[in-house]
Amino acid sequence: MKLKFTFLKIIFSLSLFLLLSTNLRAQNNFGIGAFLGGGVLSGNSPNVGAFSTSIFIDVKTPLSESIVPRLSLIYMRDFNYILPGTRFNNYPYIQGYSIKLMTSQDYSQDFFFEEGAGFLFLNDKTFNDTSNTDYGALFSVTAGLDLRENNNPGFKLGVGIEYGITFNNTLAKYFSLHLQAEYLF
Repeated sequence: MKLKFTFLKIIFSLSLFLLLSTNLRAQNNFGIGAFLGGGVLSGNSPNVGAFSTSIFIDVKTPLSESIVPRLSLIYMRDFNYILPGTRFNNYPYIQGYSIKLMTSQDYSQDFFFEEGAGFLFLNDKTFNDTSNTDYGALFSVTAGLDLRENNNPGFKLGVGIEYGITFNNTLAKYFSLHLQAEYLF
């Protein structure tokens, strides 16, 4: 319990530092986005087909122009949860937080490719009688359309994949193929 509280204090302190260290006068200072898709999750269990959702915020810092921290909330749950007529008592899910360092390449005015890697904190609920806290790493890649003109505020739409794996307790992991939308301010 003490380790979980310490980890949460570190994540909160790092998030606060990133938000307060931004240069508020610059354009495209931060972005807010979400993704929705499908994939698989597992934790001491066979793979379970699941839907995946995430909301995130990108915050530019004065430390680097090309690498942007991304704070994310992640949620994946068994597909049966949203299907009509299913009567199971247990719908496995995982939920968590992550902080990734993202970098992006613009191949033309309209196309972009971004990749990221970072730290992951997951709550594994693949069985109804367990609730495990796991720590690990995640990796993501997204390609899509940049709908902004001259880097003005606007939308970026893309298709991406994300893989997260943990290194303790139940070794929870997930894979997501998703559609992503982000609004950059």
